[in-house]
Amino acid sequence: MEFSSDDTGYVNRTAIVIKPKKPFFDLMKKVFKDNFNDDEDIEDMSKDLAVYLVPSLDTIEDMEVWLSKNYDIIFREQLGTSINCGELLVDTRTFKLFKEWFDYSLHSEVWDTVDDEIVKY
Repeated sequence: MEFSSDDTGYVNRTAIVIKPKKPFFDLMKKVFKDNFNDDEDIEDMSKDLAVYLVPSLDTIEDMEVWLSKNYDIIFREQLGTSINCGELLVDTRTFKLFKEWFDYSLHSEVWDTVDDEIVKY
């Protein structure tokens, strides 16, 4: 589907892209044992990354501060998306541990290229 510049609009949000790292995959292997294919599952999970839209933040420092206050929600969500009992498997979640388990990138320019209303599920 093509779009024109008339369809785009700057969204007043910052995007945070979350990418799992080795400790996350180690947990997946532990939980799913024989049903976890190292190469295939890690490749799939490394391509289809979670994106969180957060309040519009101007600097990397502002984004880091926001993430340091809200990382636990994302941490639990990432565990819960992959494991129904994720919270039980990692009792102590700190921002330091979050950074050991996930890479993240922060994007301040978010554009909407669709002329439809955004629907939350």
